[in-house]
Amino acid sequence: MKRQAEEGSQAWFADDSAKRRGPLRGYHSNDKKSKLVVRAGCKDRAREVFGDTDVEIVSGARYMGGFVRTAKGKRAYATERVQEWQRCVNRIADAAAKYPQAAHTALTTSLQAEWDFFMRVMPEERATFESLRDALTHYLIQLSNHAVTATKAQLTMLPARHKGMRVRDSTKRVAAVYETSTKGTSLLVSTIQNGNPPDGPPFNPFQHHTEIQQAVKE
Repeated sequence: MKRQAEEGSQAWFADDSAKRRGPLRGYHSNDKKSKLVVRAGCKDRAREVFGDTDVEIVSGARYMGGFVRTAKGKRAYATERVQEWQRCVNRIADAAAKYPQAAHTALTTSLQAEWDFFMRVMPEERATFESLRDALTHYLIQLSNHAVTATKAQLTMLPARHKGMRVRDSTKRVAAVYETSTKGTSLLVSTIQNGNPPDGPPFNPFQHHTEIQQAVKE
């Protein structure tokens, strides 16, 4: 784009050019809010380069709903998030006894969308979400005001088109959701990492949208 429109106005993003060009234009980044994620053994070198800034140098950090770098950090972050969702489901379950419709709307249209997004960006094991599934079963008991067997819980957690209640089983979705996300974004990821192929067509957003739809159907 720059080669084709060298004389035209160029978009300037503060997060890309803040340190070099930002101060000249009145933009000053807040280094204390920035984190530099480095590989093992690279922290000393990173401190040499960024020693005159307030950037925090770490081996892993939360990013865009997921976690970057170490497997240990990812697992700790996933456990923390699942525990928080479990507490939220239990609170909604308490409310369901008195306000069933409001509680069900909050769970199915808002809260479970949080762990759905998490599953799309973080590959996790089924066992990580078992405690959350137990909390969802407890919620169904509170909602219906009577005992819910394992079979009934399984049927209740079906989609609405299959006569379920739109409460999705977190342990069954975890692997499928990440795989769907990976397939649906493969074209976009490839273009970001490698650019447009030299002997092929450029990135096509309509093709990207089609691949997302196809991945969801599969």
